[in-house]
Formats: sequence, C-alpha cells, structure tokens
Amino acid sequence: MITLAIVTYNRPEDMKNLLENSSNIEDIPEQIVIVDDSENKDTEETVEELREDIDSDIDYSRSGEKRTFGESRNEAIEM
Repeated sequence: MITLAIVTYNRPEDMKNLLENSSNIEDIPEQIVIVDDSENKDTEETVEELREDIDSDIDYSRSGEKRTFGESRNEAIEM
C-alpha cells in the first residue's frame, strides 16, 4: 500500500496543485494523509472541493495551530 503523507501550513493553492496532480504519479497512492496546521479553513475547503475527483482515499486532520514539522509528521504517521 502506498500512502502519501502531506504536512501543510497556509498553502491552499499548493495543496490544490498537489491533489490535482496526484493521479499523474506512476504508482497512484491508495491513501493520502493530510495534516493541516493552518490558521484558517482555506486548505480544508480546497481538500473538500477536490475529494471526489481524487482516486485515493483522503484522511484529513486540521489542528488550527502552528506546530513543528516533526509534531505534524508524527500525527500523519499515526493516522
């Protein structure tokens, strides 16, 4: 099983580009795990808009607070 783990902070346009192009990867991930530390809901709304167009299962978590990369990465691994 291939899982793509993404940690993000206030980058909805980059998230949109990444998700739209995830189906172009040679081995399409079966699961995409997104940990979003954004202060607003822009990235969350972007993920929800694209969810049905993506061939992978998406697990999304939003903390709403800036954390270290390691903390967010560890959350993605636990998901």
